[in-house]
Amino acid sequence: MDGIQIRRIYSVSNDPKPHTSKRAPPMYNALPDHRHIRLLSYKYLPDENEIKIQCNLITKSLDEITSSDLKYWALSYVWGDPDDTVAIACDGKDFSITRNLHALLINLFKTNEMEKPRSGYIWADAICINQGDDEEKTLQVRLMQDIFSHADHVVAWLGEESESIESGFTFLRPFFATRRKYKLVDFETQEEYLDDGSVDVNSAEAVRLGIPGRTDKVWADVGILLSNPWFSRVWVVQEALMAETLTFLCGTTTLPAEMLMPFADSKSEVGMFMDRMPLRSLAPWWVNASYLGILKRKLDRGDTLRMLDILVFTQGFEASDARDKVFAMVGLAADIDNTFIDYSQQDPRPMLVPLAKHLLGDPDEGGASCPSMKPLGYAGEAKTMTDLPSWVANWTSPDDYMTPYWTMFDENNDDHPTSTEKKCTDQFAQVTNDDVNDMMFH
Repeated sequence: MDGIQIRRIYSVSNDPKPHTSKRAPPMYNALPDHRHIRLLSYKYLPDENEIKIQCNLITKSLDEITSSDLKYWALSYVWGDPDDTVAIACDGKDFSITRNLHALLINLFKTNEMEKPRSGYIWADAICINQGDDEEKTLQVRLMQDIFSHADHVVAWLGEESESIESGFTFLRPFFATRRKYKLVDFETQEEYLDDGSVDVNSAEAVRLGIPGRTDKVWADVGILLSNPWFSRVWVVQEALMAETLTFLCGTTTLPAEMLMPFADSKSEVGMFMDRMPLRSLAPWWVNASYLGILKRKLDRGDTLRMLDILVFTQGFEASDARDKVFAMVGLAADIDNTFIDYSQQDPRPMLVPLAKHLLGDPDEGGASCPSMKPLGYAGEAKTMTDLPSWVANWTSPDDYMTPYWTMFDENNDDHPTSTEKKCTDQFAQVTNDDVNDMMFH
């Protein structure tokens, strides 16, 4: 990200100095600087009827955490209904959290399937970030990549006990071993593109390898698992990809992420539901899980992720705050600076125009070194923002997937969103800065 800056729209400073919260609950003190985070130390107080949670907030520098033995777990979860809350004691004061987060904290205590964090510290955004302070929220969200990559463990919460999800967990453990044994997919080198993904797998071969038949109930259970709301939340993309160790938790039952992500990633190669299954015909929730697996594999092997590619991959993920459809991706992209994240403006429109200029290569907006017209392929489909310039894509759109018009013209499709960083050799993509300026301002 060196040397890449996005300008013009920022009112938030990166200066390492405290700031005053606008609506800080009593338990929040101003953070010393933009590299500090809060961690939660907690204990459980069982009584006859329920388990009560008592916690305290501590402030630590990420740099201090990196250079010390301090360990913490980061929690990845769907907030749930904001009006359905439970009170916990935090720094001696009542603090309301959503019932879904409360259930996560309780089941994290009750499960015996994984060791608890040795330090007793956890990070949960709803508690550790003052959500009423847009300035603090901006600075903390810019740190999300570091927060999750430095975590000793990331726990992905899929909700209370579910017979179907636990059935999916039970199936995936031996299935993972079967696929490894028979080398159904080479996880390290397998490439997957948005082609038809067709592969023939006859029933006899599937039975020999221990794969259930297409009508087996277990596939419905796996479908329920992958349709969990966690897989639709836009922030889980960064949280899952940055995690050194990721474990799914449903009730008190766990499943290591390495048993689930490659499964979702390889759906078109194995052909679970029918002998020939085009990738595009799959349900959107499975596509989301698949894209998580693809992006994780690319990061693990050192590929460079570009902002346009990530935005294309994650169109089907959802956010309660439309701005997060873009902000949640910034930490993953190598070609955009995290100062692009700014919650000071509620309307996403002022963000979309500079983003479009950046993707098109405008040097005044820290544009990419390889200007391309391909971002224009996603413009013009903004059903909810008719006042956007015609050349600006609405990446905050709740629509599942926008059709890239450039796929109609780029016969070879070499610069597919799954591709790694390429030289500017695509004649269709090549465009000068003068071309970009002429298109945007004339």
